[in-house]
Amino acid sequence: MQPPDRPFRPSKHTVGNRGEALAAEYVTHKGAHVVYRNLRLGPLEIDIAARWGSEWVLIEVKTLTAQTADASPELGLTPAKQAALRRAAAAFEHAGYNPEGLPLRLDLAAVLLLPGGAYHLRYYPDAVQPG
Repeated sequence: MQPPDRPFRPSKHTVGNRGEALAAEYVTHKGAHVVYRNLRLGPLEIDIAARWGSEWVLIEVKTLTAQTADASPELGLTPAKQAALRRAAAAFEHAGYNPEGLPLRLDLAAVLLLPGGAYHLRYYPDAVQPG
């Protein structure tokens, strides 16, 4: 039980799941077909893998909770995380998820969860260049 002097803070897992659900809803609304969520490739994970037109789009979702809209979940896409996303894209190809050899795009969805259920979602196509 949470002490009364500290506000409730959802777990990192709960926050991440909410951000991924919002991002999946967003890209679906924009015309993508979400094929995989939380795709594990050995030690690597792809948050969302979607077919969008004639390409595969692998989406990294970064989610934060904040009291105001000036926080930047985008800062979570560090150089190390970009390198991991490139490795995940290579593993995706190597594991046979793209037998047609379609182009791969690595995007970022930055989700900011605000009090009262409000949120801001910013989407960045080609946020990471494949290696």
